[in-house]
Amino acid sequence: MTEYLHRTKQGENKGHHYLRKETKNQIIHLIGSSITNNILLMMKSAKYYSIILDFTQDISKVEQMTVVVHFVQETRLDGVHDVRLWELFLGFLPVPDSLHSTLMQVVLKFLEDKKILLCNMRGQGYDNGANMKEKKFDHQK
Repeated sequence: MTEYLHRTKQGENKGHHYLRKETKNQIIHLIGSSITNNILLMMKSAKYYSIILDFTQDISKVEQMTVVVHFVQETRLDGVHDVRLWELFLGFLPVPDSLHSTLMQVVLKFLEDKKILLCNMRGQGYDNGANMKEKKFDHQK
């Protein structure tokens, strides 16, 4: 293994190997997608959820919206009833501006893309609450 790593770093191993940044990024993306899909399955089985949005700029000065979901999961196993409250990170969403209409469109598009039903949302929380107060989400969709 040491010899393989040495030859790869020296460029002697041509072709595919697992040290290439593209391969590492692909593996990271696959793991992230798997985690997100598991969270979505858990969340959808719980049915009702709340969403919390926070905002921050990344290093390139792009405003990012952080999406966190809360939900309660109930299970029964061998007569034992277990209730767990989950608070899980679903992702960062770039936002072009902080107008309430833009933020609402970004959130609604995210929910639609992830097939999360808006009618099952039971709570909303925002760091940028002053921007969101002018418009309420229509839970009838």
